Amino acid sequence: RNLGRPRYIRSAVLPEFRSRSARERFVTTHPLPDPVTGETLSKADWAALPKEQRDSVYEHYWKDSEAQLAALNAALPGVEGLISSDRHVSGHGISWDDIVFFSRLRGLTLIKGVKLPPSLEAYLETMSEQTDVPLLTQMAM
Repeated sequence: RNLGRPRYIRSAVLPEFRSRSARERFVTTHPLPDPVTGETLSKADWAALPKEQRDSVYEHYWKDSEAQLAALNAALPGVEGLISSDRHVSGHGISWDDIVFFSRLRGLTLIKGVKLPPSLEAYLETMSEQTDVPLLTQMAM
């Protein structure tokens, strides 16, 4: 989320973020951890912060992308072996797990420089095809 959320609000191509008010609402309702303490405020406490403070946290994570990306790329090989096949994440076939897993991990494709393990890349591509929901690789930043 520290890499994805700052990118979502910068992508004018995503229809849900085309308007400034939509981007501002997203920032207001999606807290990121404090860059110093690592603490993530509740949604209510985050929303109560001045807009400038919320924006500065998002800006911090945008500027810290290189370090965040290195940590993500180091962690991603851990998903190898957790994906049953390129057609479904669980061994028992397509399920709610796929709805959650695909929707969460599709956002990784908006991150330029992310190194997806082969099984995750194949799964995301296949699910994108099966659901007719495009990946975000062409607009990665």
